[in-house]
Amino acid sequence: MPSIRTFIAIPCPIEVQERLAKFGEEIAEVNPKARLISPFNYHITLAYIGETDTSRVNEIKDLLSFKWEAESFWEINRLGAFSTHKIVYAAGPFSPAIEALGEKVRRLLRQNGFSFDDKPLRPHISLARKASVVPEISFEPIYMSIEKPELFQSGIKINNKLTYIKL
Repeated sequence: MPSIRTFIAIPCPIEVQERLAKFGEEIAEVNPKARLISPFNYHITLAYIGETDTSRVNEIKDLLSFKWEAESFWEINRLGAFSTHKIVYAAGPFSPAIEALGEKVRRLLRQNGFSFDDKPLRPHISLARKASVVPEISFEPIYMSIEKPELFQSGIKINNKLTYIKL
C-alpha cells in the first residue's frame, strides 16, 4: 500500500501567521543560511505519526472528529532555538489546553493502534530551519486561539518549497 508522511497539529490562525512572519527578517539577519518557514506552514505539532498507510488516513481523520469547544488561548511571548536541530521557534508558557488536547490525540492514536513519535509535547511554532541563533526581539505577547487539531501531510514540495497539506 502507498504511504504518506503525516502529523496532527493545531493550525496557526492567519492573524498569528502574519505577526510571527514579521520576525523573519531579524532571524535571517543573525542566521544568514536560515531557511524561513512559510507562514502558511505554522502550526503546533501534537503528534508526529510519520509514514502512514493511505488506506488509514480517513480513520485518523475520524479520530479527530471529536467535539472541541474550549475557548482557550496560548500566549506566545518569546523566541527560542533547538540548536541541535537548528530551528528557531516561537513559544510561550505551559498551556493546560494544549497539554490536554495533545494527550487526547495521543490517547486516541494509541487506542487505535497508530504509532507516533512519543517524545514529550513541547508546544512551539517553528519559524526557521538551518538557524540556531535567536535574534533579540522584544514584542507584545501574541494570543493564539487553540483550535481543533487537524491531520496534515508533510514532505510535499510546491514551487520547490516544503508545504504541509491539510487532509
